[in-house]
Amino acid sequence: MVSENVNGQDVTEQYVDLESQLKNLRAAESQFLELMKRSGSIADVLAVQRELVQTRSQIERILGQMKYFKESAAMSSLTVNFSTDPSNLPVVEKNTNQWKPWAVVKEAARGLLDLAKSLLNVLIWIVVFIPVWGLVALIIWRIKKHYFSGQIKQ
Repeated sequence: MVSENVNGQDVTEQYVDLESQLKNLRAAESQFLELMKRSGSIADVLAVQRELVQTRSQIERILGQMKYFKESAAMSSLTVNFSTDPSNLPVVEKNTNQWKPWAVVKEAARGLLDLAKSLLNVLIWIVVFIPVWGLVALIIWRIKKHYFSGQIKQ
């Protein structure tokens, strides 16, 4: 069985977007701080403070995402597993008709091993069935002995 599984995610664009958003939010934060210094009424101060809190919240969220991306990249891994079944190895590469003697030797060795395995399997079957064949032979011998001994006496 041949299978391939590739997983990956490029977050470079997202990271660059987060950097630009962070830059803009920090600029807005600076402007809100300047407005805070110039505000006169309590209502104005509270409105600017609300905007400042929202901006800082967005900055923290973006910093968290950036930290996650950095740590994910630092902890990333690459795992490669190769497996081949020797009996499925190609003898001649596809798309070429070039003769490869070493590939023929490997194919012949595999054929020899397959023959040896088949012969051993047959031998195992014979050994396992010897008691059955022996029992059948004994029954046939007894029947013949009983049948022929009865004909001689008559």
